[in-house]
Amino acid sequence: MAILDVKGDAFCILAGFAGQMPVNYFATTSLRASRTVTSLKLWTKTALRPKGMTAAAHIRVHFNQSLEGVLLPASLQTLYFGCKFNQSLQGVSLPARLQTITFGQNYNQSLQGVSLPESLQFLTFGRCFNQSMQGVSLPESLQILTFGYGFNHSLQGVSLPESLQSLTFGYSFNHSLQGVSLPESLQSLTFGYSFNHSLQGVSLPASLQILTLGSRFNHSLQGGVSLPASLQILTLGTLFNHSLQGVGLPESLQSVTFGHCFNHSLQGVSLPASLRSLTFGYSFNHSLQGVSLPASLQSLTFGHSFNHSLQGVSLPESLQILTFGYHFNHSLQGVGLPESLQSLTFCYHFNHSLQGVSLPESLQSLTFGYHFNHSLQGVSLPESLQSLTFGTHLNRSLEGVSLPARLQRINFW
Repeated sequence: MAILDVKGDAFCILAGFAGQMPVNYFATTSLRASRTVTSLKLWTKTALRPKGMTAAAHIRVHFNQSLEGVLLPASLQTLYFGCKFNQSLQGVSLPARLQTITFGQNYNQSLQGVSLPESLQFLTFGRCFNQSMQGVSLPESLQILTFGYGFNHSLQGVSLPESLQSLTFGYSFNHSLQGVSLPESLQSLTFGYSFNHSLQGVSLPASLQILTLGSRFNHSLQGGVSLPASLQILTLGTLFNHSLQGVGLPESLQSVTFGHCFNHSLQGVSLPASLRSLTFGYSFNHSLQGVSLPASLQSLTFGHSFNHSLQGVSLPESLQILTFGYHFNHSLQGVGLPESLQSLTFCYHFNHSLQGVSLPESLQSLTFGYHFNHSLQGVSLPESLQSLTFGTHLNRSLEGVSLPARLQRINFW
């Protein structure tokens, strides 16, 4: 047997080995830790270098032994299991000061009958975990609960702690939250790829600040969906494609992000006065004429399909970032760019001269895409400009172009 001493804090007793081939796997047969250790990681791909060994990079510890009967130090605050661990924690005495438990990829054991410490704040499950949480006693101290890829059980009848601030579901979860009591302390709620249930009748906590709906979610937010007045960030997934007309967007909302499929006009949609960031996905292709953009808006990003003129569109004076997508190819002549604008980005198809376009004196970054091939002669580049990027097709001389004195970077692609 070989014994490895890690600065007196932990001892790993590893199975012996022989031969000249690289060692790819060690089975840990036992573990002892000092009373002062505060963080213990039992994981994969741990590089060890016992004395005299030269191929340490090929040694990997795949810990998968029961902790029953193991005396974990009272000072322990963090317990991290690697990808191979899949042992029950029933009968295991977890230290009273433990704050964080992270399970690896293979763990798939029920927590029923497991005594989780009252100090626990962070609980994270890996890819394979798919056990019901009914009958599991979650500590009142728990703040962050994260499920992995495989979890797909209803939370009906599960008592979520009143201290919970963040709840994250993984790829597979697809159960309604109707009848689930979400804690009033909850600030962040994130759904994964598969979730596709209406939020009608779901009581979202008044404290909720972040709501992320996954790729397959495609239900209207009209009707019986009540978005909390505290909501600040709303992210709609890939398949969402419902109008927001008649949807009560909270006045606290600061960021709205649409996914790939959304393609509805925003005319008649009441955007909150607090909104700072508005991001459209790939498919959105509606004019913003007649749309009232909030005076607080700082970032406006269009997806690849958008190809409408901004003439007649009132861009807020607070706007700092304006980004166009792949297909946009309209002149900016006659468009009132806000004096606060710091970043202006064109993408693949844009190919219009900027002569006659009034670029704001605040502009720091100007980026052209693949097809742009117009001279900048006669274009008044702001003295504030620090970064200037041209696409592949530009083949115009810069002679006679007045480059700003503050310019720090020019990129030719």
